[in-house]
Amino acid sequence: MDTSEQYIKMCDCPEIQEQYKRAEVDWGLWRLNTRRSRGCEEPDTVMCIGYGGDSGVEGTVVTRGDNAASWSLAAWLPTQNQLQEMVATKPNGDARRPYAIYRLFHLWITNRACVVYDWSLEQMWLACVMHELHNKTWNGEEWISLDT
Repeated sequence: MDTSEQYIKMCDCPEIQEQYKRAEVDWGLWRLNTRRSRGCEEPDTVMCIGYGGDSGVEGTVVTRGDNAASWSLAAWLPTQNQLQEMVATKPNGDARRPYAIYRLFHLWITNRACVVYDWSLEQMWLACVMHELHNKTWNGEEWISLDT
């Protein structure tokens, strides 16, 4: 599972985050909402890249706070199969067969000069999803529309 800074940045967009359907355990960038013991109103934050739910997360802690309260998902990181599910339905509502999903990806990747060859499979599938569903491409910093 890709938990790189680049993948987090690529996933942190409305088109992907709006696809999130809560599951019992999810991959993502998690935020632990905390309060300082000094009574400060501003929450401290623990950021953790990993998988989990409201009761806890297992993964790599990015920053620390204290006095844990509850976990919330800051940015959902779709897995490869979740990305494939996003393109599993044709625009007319019909389901694509698994081979058709593979073919869609294969045709997309062989016709894209913009694919970065050190991307993870999740990054490539995400770029395919964004192109197929939203006609956008990744410029290294953000998703840009190809409609212009």
